[in-house]
Amino acid sequence: MNRVLLLLLMLLVVLSPFPLGANREWSWSLCAMLMSVIGLIWAATRWRASAPVSTLLHPSIPLLFIITCA
Repeated sequence: MNRVLLLLLMLLVVLSPFPLGANREWSWSLCAMLMSVIGLIWAATRWRASAPVSTLLHPSIPLLFIITCA
């Protein structure tokens, strides 16, 4: 589930500039709402899971995320 939420978060970051450069109020609101929903889903899954949060990621995932943000 963590991998799915991480991919959704990265997809949101990558696709957010498409609606007119994300400089309209509706696109800010939509992006903030989707980010909040992803955060709430992650918090709910972490609250129910008894396993510790894994900090290990495939090395290419953070690198691709940094390249996309740059």
